[in-house]
Amino acid sequence: AGKFRNVSAVNCDNSGSAGGGMYFVTCYVEGCFVTKCSGSQGGGVYAANSSVLNNCAVTNCSGTSGGGVYADNSILTNCAITNCSGTSGGGVRVNNNSILTNCVVTNCGSEASSDGGGVFAISSSLNNCAITNCRNGYGGGVYANSSSLTNCAITNCSGGYGGGVYMV
Repeated sequence: AGKFRNVSAVNCDNSGSAGGGMYFVTCYVEGCFVTKCSGSQGGGVYAANSSVLNNCAVTNCSGTSGGGVYADNSILTNCAITNCSGTSGGGVRVNNNSILTNCVVTNCGSEASSDGGGVFAISSSLNNCAITNCRNGYGGGVYANSSSLTNCAITNCSGGYGGGVYMV
């Protein structure tokens, strides 16, 4: 497993594939900063296979799925995702037992007919997270499918179905 500390990516593009700024598989990442990046899955960061992101900031990124971060079976702790956009999870998309803990997602959005302006979650957990000023079609703050939210604050979010949360 790789280890990264205080790594940054600025103005990066991988529109044809995943991880516009950074792509991690089975890695531990501490203190990353990603801004103005774009990619298909995870405009800012793609994290998979038990990767851990801790104290990372992702801003002004865009992606088809997970505008800021796309996490598959990974953990995000104490991360801030702001001003990101994407169709399934404007800020973050989490799948397959991924966990978000103590994360802040602010001013993120997706296309009007898409899901999860702040967070799009499938079979994942959100704990002690704050989702603010996010918007989209289904679940302006959070779109959750077979997922759990514990001690999360969702404020000033809007969507066609479930301005704060849309859960199935």
